[in-house]
Amino acid sequence: MPALSEILKEMDDNVKIQFLDEVLVRLKDRKQTSVTEVTFLTDEVSTHSYISENKRGMIIWFDTDEYNQAILELRGK
Repeated sequence: MPALSEILKEMDDNVKIQFLDEVLVRLKDRKQTSVTEVTFLTDEVSTHSYISENKRGMIIWFDTDEYNQAILELRGK
């Protein structure tokens, strides 16, 4: 499996980023299954485009402090 950075480099102009905290509708803990249901809004995909495989999404979770540090370093370049 290629690294995420390699995938993004290949698709550079065709990648859209949405930050969950900007589109989050609901978080709900599911006690029976020990998972959290995350509901968010997007205009990047419709039911049709998802089913017909014209668009795919990827969810990436990361440490907030590490993300903030990386952004500061990138802005400093």
